[in-house]
Amino acid sequence: MMMKKFKILDNKLKGVTFRPSPNQSGDIFPEYIIIHDTGSRTEEGAISWMLERQSRVSAHLHIARNGNIVQLVEFNKRAYHAGVSNYAGRSDFNWWSIGIELQNTGVEDYPEVQVERLIGVCRALLKAYPTIRMILGHRDISPDRKVDPNDFFPMERIRKEVFG
Repeated sequence: MMMKKFKILDNKLKGVTFRPSPNQSGDIFPEYIIIHDTGSRTEEGAISWMLERQSRVSAHLHIARNGNIVQLVEFNKRAYHAGVSNYAGRSDFNWWSIGIELQNTGVEDYPEVQVERLIGVCRALLKAYPTIRMILGHRDISPDRKVDPNDFFPMERIRKEVFG
């Protein structure tokens, strides 16, 4: 399977649906990409939740198991994906990171199409935002609260293919 090339223009991923979440604020200068599992069985269930103001959660992108991508927050805006977080002396990762939600109940593997789309997106993000220096899981920045992405997530592969 050939890796899809993505391009970012005006803080949006070209060629994907943009459904703006109300759960966003302020400008960010991203240094990290944070990977999450949605915990949802369906793509629409996860996206609908992030579009509800009362949920008070959002992410920049959602990548479904079938590879479909929906953007919810522009990459230069603060999405509410990290919550209480701390890593390497930095806290409140909503201000420092781009959040990507992967459709996964938390106990499933990650289909190859989903992984390849994630790699392509991360490469485009790194090109558009050279300040990005690391890809982390939610569990890395909130270890007392979160366990996502789950143990099937190929973090080392992702980092190697994105950063070389």
